[in-house]
Amino acid sequence: MRRILWRSVAISFLCCVLAVEATGLSVTEGSIDRVVLACLLLIAGLLADPGLCPRIAWLVEALAAMALLLVIGMVGAVSSYLVLWHAGPLTDPLLDSADHLLGFDWLYIRNTTTAGPWLLLVLERAYYACFWLPSAIILLLCASGRTARMHRLLAAFGVAILLGLPVFFLMPAAAAFDFYGYAPVPANARHYGMVISALQAHEMHAIDLTDLGGIISFPSFHASMAVLFAWALWPFRLLRIVSLPLNLLMWFAAIPIGGHYVVDVLGGTLVAVAALRLTDRSPHIFRVRPGLFAAVRLHAPS
Repeated sequence: MRRILWRSVAISFLCCVLAVEATGLSVTEGSIDRVVLACLLLIAGLLADPGLCPRIAWLVEALAAMALLLVIGMVGAVSSYLVLWHAGPLTDPLLDSADHLLGFDWLYIRNTTTAGPWLLLVLERAYYACFWLPSAIILLLCASGRTARMHRLLAAFGVAILLGLPVFFLMPAAAAFDFYGYAPVPANARHYGMVISALQAHEMHAIDLTDLGGIISFPSFHASMAVLFAWALWPFRLLRIVSLPLNLLMWFAAIPIGGHYVVDVLGGTLVAVAALRLTDRSPHIFRVRPGLFAAVRLHAPS
């Protein structure tokens, strides 16, 4: 699966670059080094062979996986910008109505969270765990010899992005912070709120890769990550006591901290489950049966 992963991400990166050009967008001058770095990482990953360093093969594999995750995240984030650029009107009213049909009220959840300073602090820490947790999981999986599970995690990560982008195109949304006119808006939400507004109005013409983040609201990719990370750490029984509560908090924190609607995180959960199912079957998709060629030769005209 390793080679398939690197080739797939390299193709996705190329398609993303072409799509940016076709849309008429560009990257800021300060972002050029990020593009060059991504190209170098992809070339190194395609040519590298961890088997050449058997003593530290697990570490080489882990570093390569982190590099691959970095490129996947970049491609996914830029793709979300492109999708929103071409998407129609925002569907926040529809998503909020769906929440109420399920018996949830975002404003009540947010106000309840901010009423307890300790709860707010815990949820904020859990929400931003997505920045350091992937590297820790990759190191742990590689060090324990579970490279196949690590590769499947990366594959599911990319597939979840691919599944979420078309849904986001059909149902673009800003965030509950914007929809409810909530104040004060957290700095992170305020920043990406301005990005979403600029993309919707076609006022953003250069993407800053040094300050890049995914903007998919529905389905919530934050919720998808929480599910994928919990799955990745499941084999470590002693860690389940910590990993499950942490990822559950990350999943829930997407609502009051990330400004997601409840239906966003439910959708993100379904996307993660679908991504894991698809990657479980992926080896069979790419496997070519020898009997196929025998049948072709047998029926080939003489």
